[in-house]
Amino acid sequence: MTLLFCMLLAVQPRFLGPPEKKPDAGAPPAVQAGDAAPPLAGELENPAGSERRYDLAAMLGPAATDPARAMLVAFFPPGCAGCAEELRVVRQLAGEYGPRGLRAVVVDVGTDDRQAASRALVEVEGAGIPVLGDRGQVQARRWLGSRPQLPAPFVVDRDGAVGAMAGACGPEAVTSLRAAIENALAR
Repeated sequence: MTLLFCMLLAVQPRFLGPPEKKPDAGAPPAVQAGDAAPPLAGELENPAGSERRYDLAAMLGPAATDPARAMLVAFFPPGCAGCAEELRVVRQLAGEYGPRGLRAVVVDVGTDDRQAASRALVEVEGAGIPVLGDRGQVQARRWLGSRPQLPAPFVVDRDGAVGAMAGACGPEAVTSLRAAIENALAR
């Protein structure tokens, strides 16, 4: 009896308060600078010629068949005012650094139909930047974790390492992205 009483006292009871929230063991964490870029592949929303699928692995890493010196990967939902600004920044950076080997891809994580896409997306499509559809947010969760914060641009170097991630496209974020692009292109 004494042993039972001691065992009960040794266990801390939890009677008050909300239940403890435990992290989802199956959810990947968000990608950080220095991490290897997760896979990014799928159907293009704006196919150019015969290219209907996109695969980041074809452009980065030792097995790249169409190597890029650096990649700018931008996740966004269409119709978001901040995201429209991000797309203009992506288009500007892609045009500015494209001749030096930077390539860009936009990942559309929206759930609305194709006709409701923002005007900025149309501008990006007109710039020849591939737009990868991610309606189920599978790609976004690989890169951004279980609770994606959008918009989210990433810079990835030729070896497939993430160099920088910006949570928005304010002046500080653009400066950070430019520095990361310069660093990735210098390798």
